[in-house]
Amino acid sequence: RRLGVMARWAVTQAGAATHVEELTALLGNDESVAQFDGWTSAVDVDGVQVFACMLYLAHHPESARFWWRFAAGAGSTAAAYCLYLDHLGLGEGREAQFWKQQVTTALFQLGPAPLDTDPEEFLKALETVTGYSARHNTRRTVLTGRLEADFERLTNHHDDDGLVCRPVPHLADRIHELAVSR
Repeated sequence: RRLGVMARWAVTQAGAATHVEELTALLGNDESVAQFDGWTSAVDVDGVQVFACMLYLAHHPESARFWWRFAAGAGSTAAAYCLYLDHLGLGEGREAQFWKQQVTTALFQLGPAPLDTDPEEFLKALETVTGYSARHNTRRTVLTGRLEADFERLTNHHDDDGLVCRPVPHLADRIHELAVSR
């Protein structure tokens, strides 16, 4: 449930739709794999994180994991935390521990000035907040029905074992709808 809280936060944050629009524009509408050449150096990592969270909320966990791994590899602490929670929820302790270590390492690299706290303490505080939100439902449920239908069309359109390979332009509109519905 904490992962659901994190995903809802990512998708409904200010600027989330803009990040997905930028990612969609970067990847283009052409579905050929060749279109992916060279885009990784200019990618909007926040857009990748939001897209992964959208996938998670739309019940496409394998696709979400792919995009979270990409974002985490590009330096997204939020994506690494999502992977930590995902593996923890799956009972994959070793993988969860790896991603937890990535989160604390990344936080430590930010230095003491921005955080002014120990990375382990920051992670503990984050887990307390997400756990409280999950238990007490302090945020309204994000309505994802139309989002789920959009992703179902995308998975049916691709022949990649059901993985969603790229965002499409109208997904940013769904983010606006989700943000308004919360």
